[in-house]
Amino acid sequence: MKYLLRFLLLVSLTLIGCSPDASQANNADLEAEIIDINEDDTIIVVVIDARSQGYRDYINNKIKLGIPSDYSIDGFQEGQLISVWLNGLIDTEPPSGSATKIKVQ
Repeated sequence: MKYLLRFLLLVSLTLIGCSPDASQANNADLEAEIIDINEDDTIIVVVIDARSQGYRDYINNKIKLGIPSDYSIDGFQEGQLISVWLNGLIDTEPPSGSATKIKVQ
């Protein structure tokens, strides 16, 4: 019985470590190029690659992103390639959302 409980504990910890959320936590949702910088602390990007399955339909499309409050809009330039972690998108024209993290490549 003691060994069975240890085995079940080991299996459950292994499954938790291999879950998609754990393996994708460090991966950005999108790779994009900045095409416009707005004065309202938003940027317009064109999606180059979507790591997350839910964002694949946005490849080669424009998205308006709000930048996180701890970032400065002055740190971005048109033409920069960025990795973006999202907190979801709203189906507007263009689609819009808030970035939780942005990494300049």
